[in-house]
Amino acid sequence: VPPFSFTDQDGQIITNETVKDKILVVDFIFTSCKSICPKMTKRLSGLQINLPLSDKAYKDVLFLSHTVDPEHDTPKVLKEYARENQADTARWKFLTGDAATIYRQGNLGYLLSALVDSASAEQFVHSPNFVLVDKRRHIRGVYDGTTSQGVNDLVQDIKLLIGEERRRVREANP
Repeated sequence: VPPFSFTDQDGQIITNETVKDKILVVDFIFTSCKSICPKMTKRLSGLQINLPLSDKAYKDVLFLSHTVDPEHDTPKVLKEYARENQADTARWKFLTGDAATIYRQGNLGYLLSALVDSASAEQFVHSPNFVLVDKRRHIRGVYDGTTSQGVNDLVQDIKLLIGEERRRVREANP
């Protein structure tokens, strides 16, 4: 995943350095979406509950939801969306920025579709998938964010990745 810089729901700049040493779960949404976004957001909301910060194993898991409608989805709008969806914004960031940069990061960085489409009823096209990114910024999996099975597979792979990261640290510091 290439370096990035976006603005979160609190107006803070979030970069690849900000999320260094974090396991990322990434998706693309927009707040006025009536089709797949509500379902994806609900699934991530459930995921943050099922991977609680009270369990130290999950302290390095961070969720990044990028808007594909940055003209409308300002930090203020994203903050309200986060509140409405009970997002723990300490570990779930809603990101906005320059549209071309967001689309490039989606299409080339995370290998997910993210673009404006005037032929679409909602004016935007984006992937229904979540992407799992390891601490070294490698994509480790892509999961259907609209299905229980996709989220279950994501949870299993997060757990495997946490175990792998622990082994890597132990081997580096015998």
